[in-house]
This record gives sequence, C-alpha cells and structure tokens, in this order.
Amino acid sequence: MRMTAPLERVFRVFLEDPAALRYGYDLMKAAGLPSGSALISETALADGLLNDRLSDVPQQALLGVAIAALLLASTGFCVSIAAGVQQRRAENALLAALGVMPRAAASRARRGRRACS
Repeated sequence: MRMTAPLERVFRVFLEDPAALRYGYDLMKAAGLPSGSALISETALADGLLNDRLSDVPQQALLGVAIAALLLASTGFCVSIAAGVQQRRAENALLAALGVMPRAAASRARRGRRACS
C-alpha cells in the first residue's frame, strides 16, 4: 500500500517521540493537519488490496477444494455404477439358477402390474 502524505506526517510525529501518548486533536496539531483529514485514500487502499499476492492464496485454496470435490463426486459416481452392475449380475445369476430368464421375469412383472391396476 502506498503511504499518503498525511499518513506519513502522522508516522513522523509518532517516531519523534515513541513513548509519548498522542490522541486526536494533539496528534492533528503536531502533524500540521487540518481537522477531518483523511489519512488513507480509498484508491491507494484499493490498489494495495488488489495487488496483494497474499489475497490470491484463499482463491487458490478455494479452487483446490473445488477440484477435490469434483474428483470425489466423479469417483462416487463411478463406484455407484460399478455397484449397480454387480448387483444386476447377482440378480441375473439368481434368476438363471431358478430357471427364469431376466427378460421373461421382466415381462411377467409388467403383466402383474397391469393386472393389479
């Protein structure tokens, strides 16, 4: 952040006698500033915040969390698909052991639903 001239004056007053307690009116008179002076300009503050490399760290952390969440979601999706395929294979094996073909069981189930409705 760039230091403004009024802020520099205030710092000089503090550095002249660091042990002295200075507040408001006394500080203003010692620094030679008019009442109501702004010590920091909004543009200097905004410029300092925008050019601060440290503020990039939270944004990079958020990006890392988003990527990790995406990887976890896609892994969960793939595991869900694999579990569904395995369950269908087990059900088809059971139907085959009972002597019922999977398509025949599906058509019987459809006929049973029609009869109930």
